Amino acid sequence: MWLRSLRAALLAAIAAGLLAASFQPLNLGPVLAWVALLPLLGALQGQRPPMAFALGWMVGLLLNLSLFAALLPIPHLHLYQLLLPCACFACYPATWCALMARRDASAAWWPWLGAALWVVLDYAKAHAGFLAFPVGSLAQTQVDDPWLLQSAGVFGEAALSFLVVLGNLVAWQALRRAPARQIALGLLPIAVAFAFGANSLHGAPSASAGGLRVAVLQSNFSAFGPDHVPTAERMARTLAFLRRGTPAGARLVLLPESSFINPSADPGLLVSLQAQADEGNLTLVAGVAQALKFDRASVVVARAERSVRAGAWIFDPGQPQPRRYDKVHRLPFAEYLPMAGWVAWPAWLVSPPLEVVETRQARVYPSSLGTPLGIMVCWESVFAGHARQLARDGAGMLLQLSNEGWFSGTAAGRKHNATVRLRAVETGRPVLASVNAGPAIIVDRFGRVVAQATSPGALEWVTAVVAPATGMTIYMQIGDLFVAVCALLSLIAFALELRRAS
Repeated sequence: MWLRSLRAALLAAIAAGLLAASFQPLNLGPVLAWVALLPLLGALQGQRPPMAFALGWMVGLLLNLSLFAALLPIPHLHLYQLLLPCACFACYPATWCALMARRDASAAWWPWLGAALWVVLDYAKAHAGFLAFPVGSLAQTQVDDPWLLQSAGVFGEAALSFLVVLGNLVAWQALRRAPARQIALGLLPIAVAFAFGANSLHGAPSASAGGLRVAVLQSNFSAFGPDHVPTAERMARTLAFLRRGTPAGARLVLLPESSFINPSADPGLLVSLQAQADEGNLTLVAGVAQALKFDRASVVVARAERSVRAGAWIFDPGQPQPRRYDKVHRLPFAEYLPMAGWVAWPAWLVSPPLEVVETRQARVYPSSLGTPLGIMVCWESVFAGHARQLARDGAGMLLQLSNEGWFSGTAAGRKHNATVRLRAVETGRPVLASVNAGPAIIVDRFGRVVAQATSPGALEWVTAVVAPATGMTIYMQIGDLFVAVCALLSLIAFALELRRAS
């Protein structure tokens, strides 16, 4: 008995390793993600739901630890503080395994049910209030497959995850010698998705057709360690680089999250940034915060303030004052303390953050470019609903501002950029991502990277010509209807099973 359990645990660990390798930095997902679940399915054979739950929880824990490893460089953050969220998020794949246990893997409906359940649980994880964590979906492993990526414009990120899980389950049935007709039926939606993507990209206009020249800044300032640059010096270097001139012909210039800290305290800085917009006849969007999250030693606001503002300032030529965007989605435990009035979080587990002002609704900003701008700051790009709302409200381009300086030396920036590319396809909008500790990228509406930073130097411009878009993708119109259909099909399948059992 123990040998069987040991074998199952080993297979589950192999599955976790394959899933982790599907994400950055190895980025083997376009191939590996399609078979990563096979060892787990082998481990689940003949297992009762409690044991299946334990195996799935083990896979989820190991995968989440690999994803959360990017947070470990943050000063004063310890591994034990990450174990609790990793263990919590591991319950989603564990639930999938428990629900799939003891089901007839040879049935024609089995892979469809498994893929639908996975989508529903992924959606629950991404919409679980302050425990929402829309990072690490299987869809995010497929952004380098341009044909498959186009499915996100129809049914959203969930469509890609559905197809990858379906592919794994159909492959398992093929290994178990299921009828060829059944295998072909399971592979049909995958083939349709690839054909749709190929057709969408065939003859598609280039990103520059009818476009505007844009420039995004990549900076490389570490937030800690021997390469750390103090906040005042970092701001001075950024401003000096900006004053040396923006790329010729650029109509839009984007700077990373937290490029400037508490600029209201320095009126000369605001005058200088406005002058850049006026002299270049361009729109300048800069990441601005009153204080850096995680960095209590350099908080620059008065201690009497209970909360601070963080987001972006938009400087248009000829305007007397910049417009302000404040973040909609704040980072739990880093920018606010969830349920502070109900839960006494222990100090050894959670250090009370300096709370960031909450904005309840996404906003779109008119600009001198002739196209409205939608802004995403920090992890707002991981929430599909935020980008979708911006596009529905008329944004012709989406701007992503990130600061990955806390995760220096990790793949956090590249993982973050995967969500940027999904948002581009879902909304049919080009996305400009200005990143500290990079890579900064410019993405067209098909999710293709048209320009990216190439140097690890301190400051670098990334430029391209991109065309704003105004059309409505299918996903923009129907939203998460696909997830609702998956939930309905899952309920029907379980209801029929209960009826047969009775």
